[in-house]
Amino acid sequence: MKSAFLAALLAIPLILTGCSDQPGSPAADKKAEPLQVETIRPVMETSAPREFPGSVAASRLLPMASRLPAYIRSVPHQEGDLVKRGDVVAVLDDSDVRSIREQAYADVKAASIRLRDAETDVQKFEGLYRDEAASEIELRKVKLLRDQTAETLRAARARLTQANERLGDAVIRAPEPARVLSIQLQPGTLAVPGLPIVTLESLDGQVFEIHLPAELLGSVKPGDPAAVTLDGRTDPIKGTVTQAVHSADPVTRTGVVKIALPKGDRILTGTFGRAAIAGNASEKGIFIPKSAITNRGGLDGCFVIRDGHAEFHWLRLGTTLPDGSREADAGLKGDEILVKSPPSSLTDGAPVKAIPDPAAAAGAAP
Repeated sequence: MKSAFLAALLAIPLILTGCSDQPGSPAADKKAEPLQVETIRPVMETSAPREFPGSVAASRLLPMASRLPAYIRSVPHQEGDLVKRGDVVAVLDDSDVRSIREQAYADVKAASIRLRDAETDVQKFEGLYRDEAASEIELRKVKLLRDQTAETLRAARARLTQANERLGDAVIRAPEPARVLSIQLQPGTLAVPGLPIVTLESLDGQVFEIHLPAELLGSVKPGDPAAVTLDGRTDPIKGTVTQAVHSADPVTRTGVVKIALPKGDRILTGTFGRAAIAGNASEKGIFIPKSAITNRGGLDGCFVIRDGHAEFHWLRLGTTLPDGSREADAGLKGDEILVKSPPSSLTDGAPVKAIPDPAAAAGAAP
């Protein structure tokens, strides 16, 4: 009796399950009903502007280097400080140069005295020669001594001038209004001629630098308009291409393009952003509309409709266009039908039904 009751109890879930799967039941109808979705196709060729990452840079860098080997005494400014034309940006130890200057000054003074004596001797022997009290050879000797002394004086004066100039080189000044971008050498280190101690950035203007793929370098030229969107700013900045290198780096296969920014707004150097450049050429590829791109399990991809079901395709995305479209470097062939704005409830393998495009239907009507 007890065993018969237990068998009947275990059979109840099976009966209920069988009832729920019967045709016409709400559960069965819900499971079989496909989800209606809008569709969209990839774009295979575009001439729309593309966005390229880059950063803000100074229009001109001013590396301030030493012209003489000497130890650095001080660097008065810090990175980010503004300096005016003529402001001191580095001071070098000038003790060696001062010693050379003092020696050159002493040589000039001594040579000047000897030259005065030589001039006096020449005048004296010229009188004696006229009076036939001195020979022509003696007069020629004192004139030669005078000329040699004059050359010695000129050489000493040249050394003194050079020492004064080198003494001025010990103080390095800003050539124009600028900002201290970086400090390469600290006080106490040896400055080598040609090696920058401080690098300044000119306040004349700023540029936005991007690296353009080699295949697009020929389509961009100076004067082309560009729109730059910086991190932390919503409104794009209107710029103009000022430099476009038409030779690509053999390693990165890219070339530098510089976009001039308006002078009125000072932007922090190094600020990241994106530049949209139209160029003059269309580009082939597989471009996925923004509305078709979704994320599932941390992977970017899209849903492809195949045989009435939605298949999730993982994508390796590349360049972003200004309208949000992305270039698919891998994951699609280009002839697929994609789900537009896939709902979060859509899963891989779910049955779907494409909603007819009203615009296409209107265009097909007689």
